[in-house]
Amino acid sequence: MWVHDLETLEFLTVNEAAIHRYGYSRDEFLGMTIKDIRPPEDIPDLLENISKVTEGLDDAGIWRHKKKDGSIIYVEIVSHTIDFNGRRAEMVLANDITKRLEAEEELRLKAQLLDRATDSIFVHDRDGNFLYMNEVAYKSRGYTRDELMGINLHDIIVPEFSGNIDQRIEAVLENGEAVYESANFGKNGSIIPIEVHSCIFDSGGRKLILAVTRDITERKDAEKLQREKTIAELYGFIVSALPVFASNVPSHVRHNLIRNFAERFDKNIRPRFEKEIEHLPCGLNVDKSIKEGIPVKFDIFILWLGRLFENINIRTNTSYEKTDPEGIKANLEFLNCPWKGDAKANPIFCFICRTIVLRSFTWTKQSGSAQQKSSIANGSKTCIFEIQVKLKDTGII
Repeated sequence: MWVHDLETLEFLTVNEAAIHRYGYSRDEFLGMTIKDIRPPEDIPDLLENISKVTEGLDDAGIWRHKKKDGSIIYVEIVSHTIDFNGRRAEMVLANDITKRLEAEEELRLKAQLLDRATDSIFVHDRDGNFLYMNEVAYKSRGYTRDELMGINLHDIIVPEFSGNIDQRIEAVLENGEAVYESANFGKNGSIIPIEVHSCIFDSGGRKLILAVTRDITERKDAEKLQREKTIAELYGFIVSALPVFASNVPSHVRHNLIRNFAERFDKNIRPRFEKEIEHLPCGLNVDKSIKEGIPVKFDIFILWLGRLFENINIRTNTSYEKTDPEGIKANLEFLNCPWKGDAKANPIFCFICRTIVLRSFTWTKQSGSAQQKSSIANGSKTCIFEIQVKLKDTGII
């Protein structure tokens, strides 16, 4: 706080707070005018403001002031005209708001960065109530900010994924983070497949969830095309190979066909395996896998294998069991076989499935083995594959 002469603009008195804030001594202040604590380019505005001073209280707003060391601070000025020892003067209260403005600017910058992000960003509580969302989050779903802020998370999740959303939230609160796939409804009823990266953070003692979601429509479309290509590849091979497995075909021709299929399987499916294996944790209950003693990465491979068989309309069921203190075994059973009648007459169908299991297991680079335990072609009711690994070596790729 200080008092200055309205005619000469000289400082008449200053308090200790002003001395401390600006870095000048009292004597230095009393030899200066208020122009000396202003950046040169701001002085014309200062003089204009002084010329308009009226009697009484004046809220002059925010101004830039210059400290003794040359640094600039932002102050909020409130003043009142007074008589000071017979001189028309003004008593000024200058409140330093530099840190507040810097914080506000930082928040504005962060908000702009979040709004320019290509991913949707949400903050919600454990009940699914939205507390924040960036521009992409509501615009990509066809809403205004107010519309989507008024809707609960549960209301925009498609039924296929809505059943386990509460468990997802609890898992994030318990473990700190989670990555999974889901899908949201747009305002127009469209379905948007998304990949969700969630983590927990504390705000004023309250646990909240930050969810960053990415539209994976293009990835899903590409996966669909790849599945269709895979199905066409497998079925095309089956159709072309049926005559070769006739009883009168020389064995060396069969061996060449088998080798050819294995090589084509490696070439066409392995790149897909190496790409998809990175995303499959999204579909797992990882906590459950760990609690049951199943290595998570081994479980991921079995999950991928089951999904590959789904592409050719084969449903599977997996059971796990420990084989010794250092090993675990997965029994992959086929619940149905599209070629059940044909398989008994032609071994190519079992050969296809056997190649898929045994060949893909080699891609995991795990210490263990994979073998077929039963086959419809040999009179069993179902086909069962046994895949065994060592617990101490369950890396995938």
